[in-house]
Amino acid sequence: SNPTHHFLGAKGKGERVDLVAQAVDRVSLVKVDVQGGEADVLRGAGDLLRRREAAWLVEVRAPKHAGDVDTAFIAATVEAHFDGFMDTRAAIPEIRAAHLFPDYLNTLPRKFSDFVFVP
Repeated sequence: SNPTHHFLGAKGKGERVDLVAQAVDRVSLVKVDVQGGEADVLRGAGDLLRRREAAWLVEVRAPKHAGDVDTAFIAATVEAHFDGFMDTRAAIPEIRAAHLFPDYLNTLPRKFSDFVFVP
């Protein structure tokens, strides 16, 4: 009934899925919307992150609303592998330096937002 909510198992029950992508020469954009599994995706994408060629669109929860999601790891990954970020839900979206992301995330006035991380 809701095209933006997808499940791999019975509703309300998660299931771990390992994803192996074919090798490609160049990746321009990675979209991640995995309902709290963002840190796991980033942990498994080390090779792609080190290539620093793709922009990433990632939904990230504010730490105070994150539950057991490792937002500190997400913030550290953004600082280490990207030059900038943009909050697409901000009143005036603008690209900011990646080292500002941890503080920005900690003061996020919403439960979550969609961010673009740029190499």
